[in-house]
Amino acid sequence: MRVPSARARIPSATPRRSASEAGAASDLSLHDLPWYRPPEWQPKYSGLHNDLPALVHHQLAASSAPSGLLALVTISRLEPGSDTWPLFFNFLAALLLLGQQRSYVVACVSEAALQSCLGQRLPCANMTQHEHRRFNGTSAPWVKVFSAADVLGVMPDNATLLVTDYDVIYLKPVEPAAARFFETTAPHADATAMTEEVLAFDTEGKLGPTALFWIMNTGVMLLRNGPRVRRMYELWARAASYDMHDQAGLSRLHLSAFALCSTDFMCRVHAMNNMAAVVRHNWPDYYTPAQTPLVPAPQCAPCTVHLDEPGPNGCDYVRTHCSVQARLYVHAICFVGDRLKIHVLRLMGLWFLASTPRAAHSTGGGGGGGSWGAAGGWGVAGGWGGGGAASHVGRGGAGAAAPRVNVAAIEAAGLPCPPGENLAVLRHEP
Repeated sequence: MRVPSARARIPSATPRRSASEAGAASDLSLHDLPWYRPPEWQPKYSGLHNDLPALVHHQLAASSAPSGLLALVTISRLEPGSDTWPLFFNFLAALLLLGQQRSYVVACVSEAALQSCLGQRLPCANMTQHEHRRFNGTSAPWVKVFSAADVLGVMPDNATLLVTDYDVIYLKPVEPAAARFFETTAPHADATAMTEEVLAFDTEGKLGPTALFWIMNTGVMLLRNGPRVRRMYELWARAASYDMHDQAGLSRLHLSAFALCSTDFMCRVHAMNNMAAVVRHNWPDYYTPAQTPLVPAPQCAPCTVHLDEPGPNGCDYVRTHCSVQARLYVHAICFVGDRLKIHVLRLMGLWFLASTPRAAHSTGGGGGGGSWGAAGGWGVAGGWGGGGAASHVGRGGAGAAAPRVNVAAIEAAGLPCPPGENLAVLRHEP
């Protein structure tokens, strides 16, 4: 299968209404999810997976942001029966239904992931040219850097790219929050990333050149495309290493490819020096609590997974997401492995899939044998935005059935937020 060829960047899209002014009234329903569509449905982006510029252009047209906002998630595997399968679809359901993000692309860096993605009729991008760059058998830390660099290269200037991991649960509309941040909170920033501060000593117990550190989490980054951002990603991709986490690699480029800024003045200074001006946004409003800290880091405060237990062994976590204005999302960091992330999201009430173990349903394209599909019983209790029971739910295209959405679980989490509380205002962090 051929891979996307490099092309000139897409011309700027037609100006749209301001996302910050558009409000966040949802007009999405369960039947807007590709895997809920009837079997005969074929999306307009069908067949564009080998043409990255055309796919990005098509998807950006669905954005209501003034210059367009595209969400990008990168996967290296998506097999039914794996822990990645339900974690990914839980993320995607939240992004589309609660984050109200119509404009998105799934970058697939293996042929198996690509075929599985296409089987669910998602907007998939063939990024298998990066498969050989996987390090130590896993591509999760670095391939999202390569895929984002490719997408930035074909996006118009001033369009916004949301680079996101799939262990993130979006709770409120993404585009109004991003517009508010770049238009009002940090108008001279090129990018914003979630705050995370990790500092681990080297093997000699010193802060030497081999010490591990990073100053932001790259699992949620909003990038306003332009020459400085593209340069940052080009230099970051060149820094890819077998023995370095991608966040550590980016942090070592501080004051060369990018610089943190906390005032408009300093953001402008960094931009004048051809460095991407990056503003960190609020923590810890969007972190999941940690069972144990992996490294000395304040955002991974030790606590048990019994999240309602008070005291030194418990976690004081505000579950009323709508009441926390800065909380756009929750990111399941501090837990290693998809299975453990699923576990903590369940305990937090942020698991939105019906997950009764059943045999996966196959329609001829693969899959089967997993515990997250279903051979039947895909009716939707209550519906979402007018949706109701449907016999075809989760049976989109070839391959195993995608999990169905548990609407009752979304409602039990107090979501979606009412109109007065559904605009997340990300905080500007120093």
